[in-house]
Amino acid sequence: MRSLSRFLEQHAEIPGVRIVDGQTVVMGGLIKKSEKKFTTKFQFLANFQWLEEFFQSNGISVEKRAVIIFVNVELTDPAGKPYRDR
Repeated sequence: MRSLSRFLEQHAEIPGVRIVDGQTVVMGGLIKKSEKKFTTKFQFLANFQWLEEFFQSNGISVEKRAVIIFVNVELTDPAGKPYRDR
């Protein structure tokens, strides 16, 4: 699995954002979507062609992965004191 910083370098399109001290910015998006087709059946009964459709099922399994990043901004002066306490 790729690291988050490498992923953001390749996929992020972040426009300029202005926020106030103490606000939270939320970034997120879909990372991966995969679809898999599957067939389940009763082995013995599905081997007979005329019974096959009654003892098997077909479907699609969908998996989605997403990332959500919360960034809380707190501005500080060089001494480490928060700006909002001034």
